[in-house]
Amino acid sequence: MTRVGTLTRKIRVGNKRLHMSRFKLSFILGVLALALFFPTHAVRAEAPSRSSGSSHVLVGMTPNADFEVTCDDSLVSPDPVTSDGLGIVGFTIDGDDFPNGGIVCVRPPGSPQVLDCTIGTLDTSAVFFWQTDRPALSHVEYGTSSGHYPYSSEEQPGPTVEHSAVLAPLTPETTYFYHLVSTDAFGNQAVTDELSFDTCPLRPDIVGTTAEDVAETSFRVVWTTSTPADSRVEYGRNESCDDGAVSLPGLVTSHDVLVEGLSFATTYYFRARSVDECGCEVVSDVLSVTTVPEAVRIVAVSLLDVTSTTAAVRWWTNVPSTSQIVYGTTPSYGSSSAFEADLTTSHLVVLHGLSPETLYHFRVLSIDAEGREASSADLALTTEPADTPERLSIYNVVVQVANGTVATVRWITNLPSTSLVEYGRDTGYGSSVADSGEVTQHSVVLDALTPGIHYHFRVASSAGAGIDAVSDDMVFSTQGVADFSPPTAPEGLTATSTEFAVNLSWDPTPDGDLAGYTLYRKREGQFLHSTVAAVPAGQTAYSDADVRPGTYYEYVVAARDAMGNESGLSEAVRVMAGVGVSGHIWVFPNPVVDRTAIRFALPQSTRAPSGRSLSGYTLRIYDVAGRLVRTLDDTSAGSEPRTVLWDATDDAGRRVASGTYFCMVANRAGGRVLLSGGPESRAIGRASPDTDATICMERSAAGRRMSGVVYSSVDSGAGARLD
Repeated sequence: MTRVGTLTRKIRVGNKRLHMSRFKLSFILGVLALALFFPTHAVRAEAPSRSSGSSHVLVGMTPNADFEVTCDDSLVSPDPVTSDGLGIVGFTIDGDDFPNGGIVCVRPPGSPQVLDCTIGTLDTSAVFFWQTDRPALSHVEYGTSSGHYPYSSEEQPGPTVEHSAVLAPLTPETTYFYHLVSTDAFGNQAVTDELSFDTCPLRPDIVGTTAEDVAETSFRVVWTTSTPADSRVEYGRNESCDDGAVSLPGLVTSHDVLVEGLSFATTYYFRARSVDECGCEVVSDVLSVTTVPEAVRIVAVSLLDVTSTTAAVRWWTNVPSTSQIVYGTTPSYGSSSAFEADLTTSHLVVLHGLSPETLYHFRVLSIDAEGREASSADLALTTEPADTPERLSIYNVVVQVANGTVATVRWITNLPSTSLVEYGRDTGYGSSVADSGEVTQHSVVLDALTPGIHYHFRVASSAGAGIDAVSDDMVFSTQGVADFSPPTAPEGLTATSTEFAVNLSWDPTPDGDLAGYTLYRKREGQFLHSTVAAVPAGQTAYSDADVRPGTYYEYVVAARDAMGNESGLSEAVRVMAGVGVSGHIWVFPNPVVDRTAIRFALPQSTRAPSGRSLSGYTLRIYDVAGRLVRTLDDTSAGSEPRTVLWDATDDAGRRVASGTYFCMVANRAGGRVLLSGGPESRAIGRASPDTDATICMERSAAGRRMSGVVYSSVDSGAGARLD
């Protein structure tokens, strides 16, 4: 019997008549055609001679392979025959064994071998993939009871070595038993041992996908799944949601994912995605959300001027907002300036009616267009004594043009004073409008102007008794509306520390009506910025010599135009003054009485990268003979400059004798000298990149006082020993 799929036929050949229907003939032709694909052949053998048998040769077989030979499904020989390197097989049929001839088949020995079976399960289906070592027809038989397989997958069309089957529909969370059945073209059948698989729980549903807690740069996505699954949110500025994704581990039913690092006031599209433990995935619809505009922040505060009765305070915000100051003699304040509703990023408020020589606490306040409020930290100022001469200052000069023929000029003064505007086609002016009323909020109207003309002007105020103030020359145009837009904030601000100054430079601002720059700074530990200098438009560098060596300063610069509009602040730069590229050591007090503080900043080439703390340095103190007197470890963490205290004792705790001592800073791990005081030292010395520099301290026996000694050079012997 030869079984191929569900076909079973018996075909006899030899001395007897061959009986076959058209169907049988088609089947034989199909078997012969399979020889093109199968490493098998079927031939007709007539009745062999009993004395010599019948010999056969087949070509086109798999080279160098073993085959079994059957005649009418009976083995011709128990041993396989082997094809040669050209795929030729030769064999002989014994006449005694097969006197009547029959159908001879040459095929690989045994049943098909099932290889590499894999299975993927879902909640209501399962997918199988496997291979056989020869072309075969295959299917899966399965059921929910062991040994009982009432169901079968569809059989694939045509013999193949790559097999697949889909079992569906199945019941979720159920164990199924199965085996694989593969049959080659000659009826060799392979049936695997019984195996089993479990279907997954029912595929999860996803509901309630929403965006919550929408902020300036973030929002949260929450949703619920019907079964435990993981959490993933994909988002972007278009509906493909391909800008980024946030995934959280763990299988849960209530999902909450934070998406952050976004841009202000921007629409984002997003979708939620969850996969359960069996790999079943569910995805929400694509939704959208718009982040909140940037909230107002106080960028910097500057105290412009303080007199005995007034204080002018300027501050900057990152977005347009209102202006107000609360102030008082205690941190509870109690007083406030008038609320200024105009939205701006550069704010100025003048406080009036203050008491002389009094400490005032104050805080600046701003509210943006969204109603969000920002305030500074608690700040303080002290008014000058009552006998200090009054100063009159002019602030915030602006011009508003109407119909090309009328201009209104406004400004603020810290003291009640008169108003005067001089104007004309050039800096000679030639025309003026005055108001003798004494006010702090000034407004002067210029009429009968010529449309489309640029006018030069300046404002002046007088508080009497020789207290006067005059602005710089400014320009406005009667063509269109006056320019109230501030210039572009400067970029590229850099700061370099030298021994005696901090050198600053920045990129030119491209605005055509630029009038100049204002440079601000604050010292380490301070919140308030102070004005360093007003720099003319053609200059983009400044050297600040009014600095304290060893102190950190933060600098910013703003641009101002001819209308008096001031830009936002540049990016801040931070620098330590008085260090330079080769580092510095300070000793104070020097001369030493009982103890001194030795402060040092390393050369730039040996400093820790930005953002990393320094640690692991040793300060060594030597006498003039080069003998090590004291080793002081600096174990503190933080940034430069570092400070180590010396109590004028040696490592044994004995007071050192009067004389000159040298100090150097070394790397504690490797002992490499990083910094030493110097042969070119002035009051406290400095490091030199070319020599071993030292700080010289002399201890005097009389009164146990120390007197400073400055060396122009260090003798070679001491220098050698210091190495």
